[in-house]
Amino acid sequence: MTKIYSKYKSLIFEELEPRLLFSADGAEALAADAVEQTIEEPPIIIIVPGDQDQSTEVNSSQESNDTNYTSVEATDNTGAEQNLDDQQSSDTTSTTAGHIEDGTSTADNDISPEISKQELDTADTLGEPQQDKSTDISTFTTENNFTSSEEETETTLYTVSKELVLINDSVKDYEKLVDAIVLTDEATRSFEVFLLDNEQDGIDQVSSILSDTRDLDALHIITHGKEGSLALGSDWLETDDLLANKDTVSAWGDSFTENGDILLYGCNIGLDDSNSLTTTLAALTNTDVASSDDVTGHSDLSGDWQLELASGDIETEIALNSMTQAEWRATLAPDAGYGVFSNTTDTPSFTYWNGSSFVIAGDTDTLSARYRIMQGAEAPTRDERIVVGVDAAGVVIGEIGNGSGWNMFSLGKLGEVSESYWYGVEVAYEQLSGDAVVVWNDNAQAIGDKLRYAVWNGSSWSTSPTSISAYAGNEPQNMKLAFDPGSDTMALVVNDVTADDYAMIWDGTAWGSAIPLDSSGTAESDQSAIGVAFEAHTGRALITYGKNSDTDIYYRIWNGSTWEDEASLTAPTEISGEARWVTSATDYASNNIVLGVTTANNEAWLCIWNGSSWETPLEVGTATTGLIYPNLAVGFETASGHALAAYGEGIQTEFRYRTWDSASGWSSEQIGPDLGVVSNSMTLDSSPASDQLMLSVQDENSELHYLAWNGSSWGTDNILSTNTGEVKNQPFVFIYDQDGMLVELNEAPVNSVPATQYTAIDTPVVFSSGNGNLISITDSDDTSVEVTLDATEGTISLNGISGLSFSDGSGTGDTAMTFSG
Repeated sequence: MTKIYSKYKSLIFEELEPRLLFSADGAEALAADAVEQTIEEPPIIIIVPGDQDQSTEVNSSQESNDTNYTSVEATDNTGAEQNLDDQQSSDTTSTTAGHIEDGTSTADNDISPEISKQELDTADTLGEPQQDKSTDISTFTTENNFTSSEEETETTLYTVSKELVLINDSVKDYEKLVDAIVLTDEATRSFEVFLLDNEQDGIDQVSSILSDTRDLDALHIITHGKEGSLALGSDWLETDDLLANKDTVSAWGDSFTENGDILLYGCNIGLDDSNSLTTTLAALTNTDVASSDDVTGHSDLSGDWQLELASGDIETEIALNSMTQAEWRATLAPDAGYGVFSNTTDTPSFTYWNGSSFVIAGDTDTLSARYRIMQGAEAPTRDERIVVGVDAAGVVIGEIGNGSGWNMFSLGKLGEVSESYWYGVEVAYEQLSGDAVVVWNDNAQAIGDKLRYAVWNGSSWSTSPTSISAYAGNEPQNMKLAFDPGSDTMALVVNDVTADDYAMIWDGTAWGSAIPLDSSGTAESDQSAIGVAFEAHTGRALITYGKNSDTDIYYRIWNGSTWEDEASLTAPTEISGEARWVTSATDYASNNIVLGVTTANNEAWLCIWNGSSWETPLEVGTATTGLIYPNLAVGFETASGHALAAYGEGIQTEFRYRTWDSASGWSSEQIGPDLGVVSNSMTLDSSPASDQLMLSVQDENSELHYLAWNGSSWGTDNILSTNTGEVKNQPFVFIYDQDGMLVELNEAPVNSVPATQYTAIDTPVVFSSGNGNLISITDSDDTSVEVTLDATEGTISLNGISGLSFSDGSGTGDTAMTFSG
């Protein structure tokens, strides 16, 4: 739903009472005394509606009445008249902030700092009628302008520019931008702000907004950008999209004045694109268009607010003032994020990724010791990220970064672990509430209290450290936590010190539905073969785990209310070793999940879950460099839904990778960039906004590499640390900025007849004979609803079947029918 914010500012010229004016030639007709009499009057006051906090260009009145006023003074009038039409026919001067219509510049205006009660009274004595000064008038005229008898006095008349600002609601902290623009205090500019829904067609939204707009001076579009395209609503708008919708886009031009401007704010829109998006939009709309060829955003993040490329003469200034540019600490890159890592000290480092390069480095808060293991997560509802880990002293710790700095948890030390190289702590954010759930191992607690958690709501720990009573295992040494992209549900899988596996569900309020998975493990090497991921659209959780001396992978599915029975995935026939490391990732555009496995014999294999079954698994490696650490990483391209897997291969310094798509399956093995050293631990993280993924690799020399995948190739090898202090463990994370939900919410269908009730999928509905057995079901997420009807006795016939499509039955005399429409 498009939201509208508006702020209009304009001068109000109020007509004086009718009066008779004489030229100098008629002076003899008047009494001499009347002509020669000196009349001392205060200057004429022109009233300007303003805000409580006026800018330096226009100062606010100190009057305590309901509306603030600012005075603009014209000099005393004792001489001949000057016709306003004649004055306005002189040359005009314009600025990028608006137009000035009488040939003077804004610097020529005599602006009084305030208007006093006496001045208002004086205005009344001049015959000014009392009108509603709160009324907004976008065009204005005045009958007369007066000049001194000795010299002509210039009076500046403002033309208020009419400007619209469209902000994609995927932009980070867009609320701050909205507030800043709405509160902009410039007398020459009028802004109206619209939010574009990130889940609706962008061209349709813009067309709807502009359909009733005319005489527009400027349109500002603030959104994510990348080379040759910008995010518009749910779409990435490219030159081909403009041409494919040229009639619709051309109609946008009807809303503009002859010199109308379009300003495109977004990173790299014109980079290496021959400016085609900019020039094509200008040609279709008959406007002047400007865009950026570099990072747009905060200067500390290597950004700026200059729109370097232009097609035509841009007269409009940008919509954000210098204060807003300084306070909004982000960029308009769709793939921004942070790399956080250990550097052998007790103060971890971070580096900001602006979507195309790492541009700023710094330190997080000082900890008690350096990280050996790290995990991290990004808030969906605010500028915040959390990093947790186990340090070299075996202490579980965490810290919060919010864009202005990093701070250790106010909880202090969370717990103690017996072995510091296991994943003894995890963190994830609820996707609706934005609350963070932290789960960890505290081996200092008694049996039954060792698995603990706390909830952070953005300002405080709403749930202090508490034991998870549903957990029945021993010391929870290794754990993985996954969130449902469409709800506040999470799933946790734990492997304890005796190599037994457990799973449980967080429902947004409490932990429950705990089950044991496997107790066949006997050795430490059995502890790392656990994984968890959610189907993005159903909300079902898929738990995967290995068993001792078994090459297969076993799995359980949480269907939202119960655990389904254990099932197994047969390993490829070439695989001879049991699973030692399991990793999985969610495709946010479907119910697909990618699974990666490394084995006790240094083998690697991959498989895709399609929401209902496993595709054929594929062996991809026979000489991984690790067994119980992540030498295999998997992820999905968010836009395309294609999967990517990266893995080490023997003593090779180039990692290997493969891609997958639903049409052709897994690609052949590809050779990645040469890192110069054998790769050990690695992770893949998916950008929420594009096909970019970040591969993080720690090599056997303890160097840390970050490489971005753009959907078809790898970018620069960025070595951010030359010594992490570790070789095989994971003292590093990469965290993409997440702006809002990753998936569209799936609202439950509504059964409105015979009575309104929200009906979950697969829930029976009951007919009522009292209203003739009528039933009505609608779904806000889908115009087509599938309904299954079963007769417990007799048959069912529908009164009408027009518009319905039957997959079971015909609609007449059926014991069961399934139809959609």
